[in-house]
Amino acid sequence: MSKKKKSALLKGLEYKRAITDYLTEIGKQLIKETVATRWPNVNFMEQVLLIITVLAEFSEQANASIRECAYKIGLISTQYADTLQLTTEPEAAVIYCMRTLKEHIITEVGSLFMIVDCGSGTVDLTTCELLENNRLGEITEHSGDFCGRTYVDKEFIKFLSRKVGDSAINLFNRKDFKTYELDIEEVCLVLKQYVTRTSKVKLEKDDWVIDLEYEDVKNIFDPVFSWWI
Repeated sequence: MSKKKKSALLKGLEYKRAITDYLTEIGKQLIKETVATRWPNVNFMEQVLLIITVLAEFSEQANASIRECAYKIGLISTQYADTLQLTTEPEAAVIYCMRTLKEHIITEVGSLFMIVDCGSGTVDLTTCELLENNRLGEITEHSGDFCGRTYVDKEFIKFLSRKVGDSAINLFNRKDFKTYELDIEEVCLVLKQYVTRTSKVKLEKDDWVIDLEYEDVKNIFDPVFSWWI
């Protein structure tokens, strides 16, 4: 995974600390306490299987870091214990589909289908074949890239910046507004005060309504899908 596409951590926060804090909250504080409360006779270290989904692009080193952090906070007895399994997000999606195929009338052996896993950061494609005994085979090696929801959001912000001006968007972001609508005067009134010069003249002429044309939407999504073409 390139450094350019990695999510930025807060200043001064080390990545293993972030992993440890997350696993402590979700694993030690929630899962272990729930198991102890509902099944007091269960030996957590020996009888509980933990499965964590990771990005398909994660390296062995990244997966090893997750195991190391899980061991340090006491979720597993040894760093390489079998009671912790890591699976990729596409693999998890395939397993889910195996359990719900009948709902989609895909029951004939030899049927082919594609799993499209659209996440916030990545989109992964996996083409599978239904085999005998309710098993799935992977027809093509899974492919994916960093073109999920957050990247579409960024392209939309770029589009909005072209309409209202970069300075307006920068000030607007500082106010921590997370939702953008096209009728600025109706739902984003606070943005108007930051729009200046030619952008303001144009928007006043259009009654502060931004029209999304076909090409505008296409340009937002083109960077997301261009790598498939």
